[in-house]
Amino acid sequence: MIKKVTLRKKLLLIELDDIVVDLSDNVMKRVNNWEHLFETEKEVALKNVYLEYPHYYQNLSPINLAIQSINSLSNFYDIYFISAPCWDIPNMYTDKRIWVENHFGENFRKKLILSHRKDLQVGHYLIDRKGNNGSDKFINELIPLGSEEFKDWDKVLVYLIDNYEVFWPETFEPKNKGKLII
Repeated sequence: MIKKVTLRKKLLLIELDDIVVDLSDNVMKRVNNWEHLFETEKEVALKNVYLEYPHYYQNLSPINLAIQSINSLSNFYDIYFISAPCWDIPNMYTDKRIWVENHFGENFRKKLILSHRKDLQVGHYLIDRKGNNGSDKFINELIPLGSEEFKDWDKVLVYLIDNYEVFWPETFEPKNKGKLII
C-alpha cells in the first residue's frame, strides 16, 4: 500500500488582543491607570466598560498594519486567531468572532479559538506577547510582537515570509519534543 503524502500550509496562531485589535489603548482612554492594574482589576474594569458600552469589542480599531500583514500571510500560512475573552463577559465571545469577520471576511469567521491556555494549542508559530496565557510554554516558535526582534508587524511579516517552507504533516515534530515544560 502506498501512503499518500499531503502538502499543507503551516499553522500560524495569532493572539487578537493588542496584537491585532487595539484593546489596551482603547480601554486606557476609559479606565484610569489601566497599565498599572493587576489582571483581576483589569477584568473588573473591563466588565464595567462593557456595562456602559455593550458590544464594545466589536468597535475597536485594528493595530497598525495588522490586517494587511495577516492578509499577506494568509497566502503562505493557515491562520487561526486565538484569544482569551474576559470569561465574565459572555458577549465578548461573540464580539470577538464578529470583529474577526468584520475585518477579515467570512473565510476567517470559523478561525477563532477561545482559550486562556495557548500552550495547549498545536501550531508552528504563535504571534503574541511573551508569557501571556501560556504563550511562553508554546510547543513551537513564539514570535513576541513588540519585542526587540519583532518591534512591529513589518518585522513579523518579513520574518515569516523569509522562513516560509512547505509543510509535510507526516514529518511534523514539535521543536520542544521530549522536553517537559512545567
